[in-house]
Amino acid sequence: MHVRPGETVNFTIHNGLHTVTAFHSKFSEPPFFTLPDRVPTSNGFTSPPMSVDDSWLYRFTKQGVYDILCLPHLELGMVMRIVVSGDDNVPDDPYGPLPIPNAGAVLGAPELTPENIVNEGSVPWAISRSEISLCSNDESTVTRSHDWSSL
Repeated sequence: MHVRPGETVNFTIHNGLHTVTAFHSKFSEPPFFTLPDRVPTSNGFTSPPMSVDDSWLYRFTKQGVYDILCLPHLELGMVMRIVVSGDDNVPDDPYGPLPIPNAGAVLGAPELTPENIVNEGSVPWAISRSEISLCSNDESTVTRSHDWSSL
C-alpha cells in the first residue's frame, strides 16, 4: 500500500487473531525467530493482539519502506509492505532478501517492489480479506479493501 507522510492507516480485523507488527529486532523471540530491522524508524511498533472487528490506527510520518508482519502468522507468510512517500517519489528498497520462508517469498515478489506499490497504490493478494482505511491530515477517509495470501 502507498501512503503519504502524515497519513493514518486504520487496520481492521475481519477474522482470526492478528497483530500489525513492524519488522524490528526488538520483537524477536530467539531461538524461535530473529527479526531484522525493516522499517525506516529507530523504534518498531506493534498493535496488541486483535480479533474480529477490532481495529488499530498507526500514523506513518517518516518516508520509506515499511515491512510489517502478523506475529501469530509470520511462518505462514502473513506480511505486508507499506511505502510512505510524498508525490510519486519512489524510495529505494534498502533491505534485500528476507531469510524467513514464506514471508521472504511474499515480500520478495515483484508485485511488492516499492515502484509497483507507488504506481498501483495498493496490491491485492487473495486468501483472507482485510480492510484498511486511510485517514489524511484533514480526517477525510478513503477505504481500501485488500485480499492477502502467502505465496
